[in-house]
Amino acid sequence: MKLFRINSVGSALRALVAWPMLALGLYMLVSLVGSLVPVNSKWRPPTQGSSVYIYDNGVHTSLIFARNAKGYDLGLIAADPPVAPKRVTDSPTDLRMLWPDNLPDKRFPGDIAEFPYIMIGWGDARFYRETPTWSHLQPDTGLAALFGSGEAMMHVDRLRHIPYRNVKKLVLRDDEFVSLLLFVQSHFPDSFAPNAIPEPGYGTHDRFYPISPVSYTQTTPNLRYSALFTCNNWISEALKTAGVKTGAWTPLPFGVMWWHPDAQVKRK
Repeated sequence: MKLFRINSVGSALRALVAWPMLALGLYMLVSLVGSLVPVNSKWRPPTQGSSVYIYDNGVHTSLIFARNAKGYDLGLIAADPPVAPKRVTDSPTDLRMLWPDNLPDKRFPGDIAEFPYIMIGWGDARFYRETPTWSHLQPDTGLAALFGSGEAMMHVDRLRHIPYRNVKKLVLRDDEFVSLLLFVQSHFPDSFAPNAIPEPGYGTHDRFYPISPVSYTQTTPNLRYSALFTCNNWISEALKTAGVKTGAWTPLPFGVMWWHPDAQVKRK
């Protein structure tokens, strides 16, 4: 393999380019294979149930819920002043919460009723902060995320409507929906501890939240963002927990989205 024999400046430069390209090619190939291996392959959507949406912005995939679904007001996750939920039981492994009926939401401008949907995602803290779209990607940010920065965070965005592009609608059974919701909820700071202060987001209607320490030990043991566990892997982990069909290893958005080709959202 003369391409990798470094005996001149030219061959050194070729090797410098070739090895990363080879690694990227192998990564893409393994990503494709991992995404094609099904988990919960026998799952089929029910004819009736609770709706949840998967959104792909080209970089991150996120989950979109109706803010008030099955009695769970998800807006309480992003409430200000902080809302302290109470646990259903005293068991440290029981993540179920009892939430107040009313939402004292003063952080975001506008009437809470204007935003009937809430979008939630997980990702590398620096990558999230600096890369809302691919056009914002910087080499050092990408490399830091690739090797894992050690810090992840939640992203919460309030929506007036469901996006019409790059979104899939899933219909879940009640137990599947609750499992998915508890998985997501468990990653937020427990009872909104004083040191769990949200950060400003990309605009006026979104915020970033630190990760709950509980989720590191009880939900997803590996919450260190890297090329091996991305925001898209996190979405698949959420779907796996709920018993929904997805790919075994989905570091890229297509691995999450393509499993549900019949779930396109139709424009009204």
